Amino acid sequence: MSGWFVRSFRHYYAPLAAAALGAKMVEVHVTLSRNSFGPDVESSVTFSELKKIVSGSKLISKSLRNPVEKDLLFSEMGQSRKLFGHSLIAKRGIKKGEILAEDNICTRKPCLGIPVKEFYSSIGRKVNRDLSAMEFIQPEDIV
Repeated sequence: MSGWFVRSFRHYYAPLAAAALGAKMVEVHVTLSRNSFGPDVESSVTFSELKKIVSGSKLISKSLRNPVEKDLLFSEMGQSRKLFGHSLIAKRGIKKGEILAEDNICTRKPCLGIPVKEFYSSIGRKVNRDLSAMEFIQPEDIV
């Protein structure tokens, strides 16, 4: 590892990145003080940084073991999905025959129209009626 890489990426970022990639174990060098002398001091972590590595790695590991499947969670929530979900709206007035693009649509709560997960699949589709600014876009509004 080059000295530049160690200096610019030292401390606890690499071990946390390794944990995020699924590493079960990492090796770090610990120093009592950044002012100590020795070849490994510059790339070593302090005890407070070691504590952050341990707690961060535990949190990352727990997160990896417990993924959140939002679609499943929302389907179990029923009406809450509409309340907390986002849907597509007209960012400005859109005329009949105009093409949906990132500059004329955005998303807002509640989910009273096309769900946000269909944002990119809606880009490039034509509007079959005039839409007002901030109006929720319905599936039947696009072809």
